[in-house]
Amino acid sequence: MDMRGLPTELDLFLWLKKHYYYDLRSNAGQYSFYDCWSAEFRFYAELKVRHTHYDKLIIEKQKWARVLDVAAASRADALYICSTPAGVWQFDLAVLDIDWVNMPDLPATTDFDNQTRVIKRVGLLATSAGWQLGEGNTRRKGGAIYGNR
Repeated sequence: MDMRGLPTELDLFLWLKKHYYYDLRSNAGQYSFYDCWSAEFRFYAELKVRHTHYDKLIIEKQKWARVLDVAAASRADALYICSTPAGVWQFDLAVLDIDWVNMPDLPATTDFDNQTRVIKRVGLLATSAGWQLGEGNTRRKGGAIYGNR
């Protein structure tokens, strides 16, 4: 599967596991503080799939804080990995200077039956501040591994 335009977070997880983090484990809880983790590469990550590409991607402040807390308690890194139609970006949340804004009219939950819209505190992450993963880029936390396996 091409890394551009991965349709779901599960697809993103499987792509990362195949090409970058062979020991990646899913956190199966629906309301968890993070989506996945790696013991070998010592990180916890929040995954997101966006169906439109923006030069600045968003992360909810609440999710940012929780994944940082979980990672700090384990002396691990906190990552945000986001797929868009233009590719996949990975961010080290502990080292970013994040521009926080209140963004109106965002979905209250990912439950499609709940159409409630709310204001959320979100961080704007410039794609230029992250690492673009995929073909032609072998960088990952811990070294190079990308290949068409």
